[in-house]
Amino acid sequence: MDQINHQFDALYSEWKGRPERELSFHCDDVKVNLKKLERSILIESTLPDRWIKGRYDLDKVLYYTLISAEHYPAAPAIKEEDSSLWLTLLVDEFAEPKDVVSLIEKVVNQVDTWNYLISYDE
Repeated sequence: MDQINHQFDALYSEWKGRPERELSFHCDDVKVNLKKLERSILIESTLPDRWIKGRYDLDKVLYYTLISAEHYPAAPAIKEEDSSLWLTLLVDEFAEPKDVVSLIEKVVNQVDTWNYLISYDE
């Protein structure tokens, strides 16, 4: 996660000042998308090769959503266009970059943990 801290502060601050509404990058195997919305930033994370339709157990996703809500900040979302699984989190647009980086780290960690839990017993 030091990779995010080291590289991301400047990149995030620069992106916030530009007109582009989306920013995508990878942290290890996890794909992260950031999207500027009205008064907030949407953090989306997935495992592109593993969390595609038919490669995850929806019952397990719902179970881990319920039991881990107080420990993990992001909520699951299924993309309509391809049924891929994403973990999502809204952040206030005026949040400090260091706080956003910290939340991204938590979401990336959550993706890694959930991938292990969801794929366990397969």
